[in-house]
Amino acid sequence: MLRTTLLLALVACGGGSSDPTPSPDGPAPDVGEAAPVTVYVVRHAETGSTATDPPLDTIGQARAQALATLLADDHIGLVVASQFMRTQLTGEPTAAAAGISVTVHDVGNSALTYGEEVEAMVRAAGVGSALIVGHSNTVPQTVKAFTGTDVDPIAETEFDKLFTITVRGDSASVVESTY
Repeated sequence: MLRTTLLLALVACGGGSSDPTPSPDGPAPDVGEAAPVTVYVVRHAETGSTATDPPLDTIGQARAQALATLLADDHIGLVVASQFMRTQLTGEPTAAAAGISVTVHDVGNSALTYGEEVEAMVRAAGVGSALIVGHSNTVPQTVKAFTGTDVDPIAETEFDKLFTITVRGDSASVVESTY
């Protein structure tokens, strides 16, 4: 009788698991601790044109595909691009590989607020990884919106910068590289 009572008390307290093997996934994360979010920010790929809304040229198409290949294992849950074809075409291969559509967010009247707007979109989406495709004048503001860090302006001839932002709660860090 005493043994049955102790066993019931142990089970009621959560200590009565009959399987002593630890979970293969390791310990459960703290309920109050959110998983980090990875945000990739790039400028659109090459267009070879100065027209208002040109498509990607052959080099730009290859760069967009290279970006998709680079991010293939990152479980991208959101791809955001501006209303311009060149940003959407840059993000499309990554979105297609992830089985999602590109989310279009209009730059509007001010490129200065675009970064804050897409930062809010990513945070609201609740995804683990996101890709934001912008322009030479929106990428620095987007990085700053997430991290508070100023980055160097992007020259009109630069298409290969990749900013990888890791967001942990209210803090974020950025690593700049090329692809």
